[in-house]
Amino acid sequence: MIITRRGEPEAVILPFNEHGRLQRRKAYSTIVRLSQKMKGSSIPATELYEAPRRELEERTR
Repeated sequence: MIITRRGEPEAVILPFNEHGRLQRRKAYSTIVRLSQKMKGSSIPATELYEAPRRELEERTR
């Protein structure tokens, strides 16, 4: 369902399951793009996810 304001599309109402599916697709697409950018990089994958995790854990202490 499309909601309009003054005849112009403003928002969309969609089923919750569809929203979740779109969010997962967006996240996957982001991961694929990042993977392609990092291909050939000397940064190990573990460093990519461990560093932000450590940072977050330090902030929540």
